[in-house]
Amino acid sequence: MLLASWNLNSIRAREERLLAWLKRRQPDVVCLQELKCTQDQFPFEAIEAAGYQPIVHGQKTYNGVAILSKSGPTDVSTGFGDDGDESQARVIAATIDGVRIISVYVPNGGAVYSKKFSGPENEQRAKEKYAGKIEWLRRLKHFLEAQDLTAPLAICGDYNIIPGKRDTAYHEKQLVDSDKKIEHNKYWNGPIYNEELSDNFKRLLDLGLVDTLGEWRERVAVRLSDLGPNDERLVGCIKKDPAAIYKELLAADLEIGMRVIVTKTSADMVRVKARWRRDPERPFDRERDEIEWGNEQEVSRDVADNLILDDKNGLHSYSYWDYQWPPLRRNYGLRIDHILATPSLAGTKGKKVTEARVDKDERKEKKPSDHAPVFAEFHD
Repeated sequence: MLLASWNLNSIRAREERLLAWLKRRQPDVVCLQELKCTQDQFPFEAIEAAGYQPIVHGQKTYNGVAILSKSGPTDVSTGFGDDGDESQARVIAATIDGVRIISVYVPNGGAVYSKKFSGPENEQRAKEKYAGKIEWLRRLKHFLEAQDLTAPLAICGDYNIIPGKRDTAYHEKQLVDSDKKIEHNKYWNGPIYNEELSDNFKRLLDLGLVDTLGEWRERVAVRLSDLGPNDERLVGCIKKDPAAIYKELLAADLEIGMRVIVTKTSADMVRVKARWRRDPERPFDRERDEIEWGNEQEVSRDVADNLILDDKNGLHSYSYWDYQWPPLRRNYGLRIDHILATPSLAGTKGKKVTEARVDKDERKEKKPSDHAPVFAEFHD
């Protein structure tokens, strides 16, 4: 089964793109979010002509979720089915070819601060939105606990949660006390990236669910020490406790999110050059995709063995890029769209997943959504 998930950010604005993508990719099942249309406004005829049977939970102007499938869906349900607020169209589920498929659109929970709307009233409204998101996630967990998690099941959608450091490119170095450098993220402690949300995401995984894209990324990742000269990658994470190798990392000017290229290797060291994907002194310079490579640095094999590197294009990392400035060109992305699956579908640690990635090309060209499709392919 080839299963995909895509936040379209308005199906009426993206209908042609969706139809062209369905024709090219031919997924078996697609979960859609943020339709921004009612049932009457959904393009049923066009979707059916493309070979898909749609089920839709729509809402005027906001939200809206759907599932498209080549096989007929059964046992269709919407919402959580509890005593909570169901006024927003954010959940739809169906059984397709023996797999329970759930499409979800998690509330953003975003602050509503702006120059136009400021002051205590707006701050209170922002707190209420975030509290509503946390309550929605609590209901989601209870909803999943009521499912048969020993059977094939996938819950797909825009979770509006950055699980961890490796899932965002927005890392900057800042000076603290004039000599100590720390890593800072522009989204940290915001409504999509904070410790509480990371814990909520982990609780979903603790139900036994597999983060298909995250597990696949682990499979294709390599260590810095595995690269040869001229190999180029993104620094994904530090395997060992960073404190143990912090001084050497600091001296080599290596941080998560940087792009590195190997210049020379030997039995006891690796030489690299690194660069950030924007100039910290000129953050809004649209003419420069990247700053120049830094000076060549030498790191020990201990450091090289513990730096895990991802695909240089972020094809296994990011699913969202902001419209407001050129983050796509510089790959300033976020991973907030996820396909979680039970082990009976995905296998232990995703061993039944034959591929998982983001279709980044769909974020390009004219009138794209700010999200790209995420997909995972499963074998029996």
